[in-house]
Amino acid sequence: MSKILMYFLVFGPCFVILSISVEGMFYVAYSMTLLCWIEVESSLRNAQPSKPENAQVYRFQADDLRIVLFFLFFVQVGFFGTGNVASISSFYLSPVYRLIPIFNPFYMSALLLFKIIAPYIILSVVFSTLTYQLHLPRFALFLNALMITDG
Repeated sequence: MSKILMYFLVFGPCFVILSISVEGMFYVAYSMTLLCWIEVESSLRNAQPSKPENAQVYRFQADDLRIVLFFLFFVQVGFFGTGNVASISSFYLSPVYRLIPIFNPFYMSALLLFKIIAPYIILSVVFSTLTYQLHLPRFALFLNALMITDG
């Protein structure tokens, strides 16, 4: 949890500075929802009776499908939740002018892209923590998510 809190506190102020109106509340609500997701998934996995299995072999379970679908849902919410598409397509510069008062399109677009990437970084840290807490192989859930995205 300290790793997640560290990333939240690193990207939080930057996201709030680059936000328009109440978009900073989205970042806080998104991060808190992701933390709740970790707790719910780990408690659901711990509530199941454990079977003695070979730890070297990973077997897909029905719970993994639920986790992967929630991951894909959070990917969509992270992108469309703040209206990021509108801020990139119209290149709304009001929040960026707080940091760079002189028109410089390269730096301004880099800051806007940073604002879009911040929720994804929090999601990836949460997904990594979830994989670790469920004692799964490193990329097991991510590879399942890649298989489902085509559908």
